[in-house]
Amino acid sequence: MRRRPRLLVLVGPKGAGKTSIGRGLGEHPGVRFVDVERVAKRVLDQTGGVIDEHYAARAFEAIYQELCAREGDAATLVMETTGASDSANALLSKLRSRFDVVLVRILAEAALCDERMATRDQSAQIQVDSAMVRAMFERTVALDWPWALTVDNDGRRE
Repeated sequence: MRRRPRLLVLVGPKGAGKTSIGRGLGEHPGVRFVDVERVAKRVLDQTGGVIDEHYAARAFEAIYQELCAREGDAATLVMETTGASDSANALLSKLRSRFDVVLVRILAEAALCDERMATRDQSAQIQVDSAMVRAMFERTVALDWPWALTVDNDGRRE
């Protein structure tokens, strides 16, 4: 019997470090990071640049198709999301029908997230205004999902 592929879903606010962590994990044998921001950005460009729930549903479908296409690439796939969209639960449900989904929460303080977003390559990111970033931050940190692991990625050492 063929084992279902594992999918690590890194969930956290914009700037929390999900992509950096995902890329680092993708360097390990048997693990592949799937850059879903690139997929979502392509859908945003195709839909006229308006970020709303219609866009989110289309982007999540494209992300699902991308993950399915990459299913045989590695035993474990890794993706990232803020989880802030109303469509996020529908995506997770659909992903669970095909993958063994492991939810990993990535947290960082809002000021550090802002700083990280200001210093990264903006051409590779979906641009959102500061009010939307704040709303997404609040929705993301309030998520009550069955986390397998929580990573405090604010850079503090204790």
